[in-house]
Amino acid sequence: MTRGQASPTSGATLWRYLPPVAVSVFFILVSALFLLGNTEAYSTILWLLGLDPFRFPFLDTYGVLSTAECHAYGIDVIVVNPCDVLGRTLDYSPFWLITAKLGFHTGLTQYVGLTLDVLFLFWVFFLPPARSGLEALAITLALLSSVVAFALERANLDLAIFIIAIIAANWALRHGIWRWIGYGLIMLGALVKYYPGVMLILAIRERLIALASLIVATIGVTVIFVTFEASDLIRVLGQIENGSWFNTAFGAQNFGATFEYRFSQAWRFQTSFEPTFSSCTVAGYSSYLTTNRYQIGADLFWEREF
Repeated sequence: MTRGQASPTSGATLWRYLPPVAVSVFFILVSALFLLGNTEAYSTILWLLGLDPFRFPFLDTYGVLSTAECHAYGIDVIVVNPCDVLGRTLDYSPFWLITAKLGFHTGLTQYVGLTLDVLFLFWVFFLPPARSGLEALAITLALLSSVVAFALERANLDLAIFIIAIIAANWALRHGIWRWIGYGLIMLGALVKYYPGVMLILAIRERLIALASLIVATIGVTVIFVTFEASDLIRVLGQIENGSWFNTAFGAQNFGATFEYRFSQAWRFQTSFEPTFSSCTVAGYSSYLTTNRYQIGADLFWEREF
C-alpha cells in the first residue's frame, strides 16, 4: 500500500460498528429519559416504535424472577403465581426453578434486567460485519425495530438466547475447549426454553468422534432431565400460551417456516409455509376471507451486488 492510499478494509471496519453503536446510543438516550423522570418522552418514543411500555421496565425479567420467588415460598407456580404483578404462571421449563435455590427474587429485577440488556448490546458487536453501507443500514434498521426495542424494554429472556447464539456461533470457529463451552451454553438454553437446542446443528461440522460424543451427552442430559422433571414438564408444556395474537401470546399460534436454497451467488430459491393470519390479517385483510390457516409460497430470486 502506497503512502496516501486508504486501507481497503478501513471502510468495512467503520461500517461494521455502525449498527451496534446506533442501537447502543439509542438505548442510552431512552434510558436517560426514563432515569431523569421524563417518562412522557420515554413512553412517546417507545409508542412511536409500536410499543406500549409498562409502568416499570424489565417486566418479563420481573415475571421469571417472580416464579423463582414464589417457588421458594412453596407455591406451585405452574398453577398460580401471586408474586407476579400480572399473575403469570411458569411457562418455561421447570429447570428454571433451580434459580429459586440461588436466591433469585423480584427485588433483583432492575439489576438482572439491566445486565441482560447490556450483555445483549455488547454481543451485538460480534454479529457478522456489514460489508457495505447498504448492509450496515439494513442491520441498523433491524436493531432499531420495534421487536428489539420491545425485548430490551421488557428484558425478555430471549435476549439471553440471542447472546448464547452469538457466542456459540463465534466459538464454533475456534479450536479446543471453546467450541464445547458453546455447546454447553446451547444445552443450558435448551433446558430453560427448549428451542435453543436447534442450534446444536452446529456440531455437524465436528469430526465423527466429537459429534458422537456430543450426541451421547445430549441424550444423557435429556434423559436425566425428563426422568426427574417428567410430571412438571408435562404440566408446564400445557401452559404454553394459546390466547389472542394481539397480546403477550403473539406468535404462539401462528408459527411458520421458510426454506431457502442458494444455487449460486446470484440465484436463490425460497419456499415458505406461513400462517394466513399473520400474512393477511396483520397486513390489513380480514381473516374471514379465507378458511385456510396456512398458505404455501415459492419464489425464485436473482440479486446482484454493485
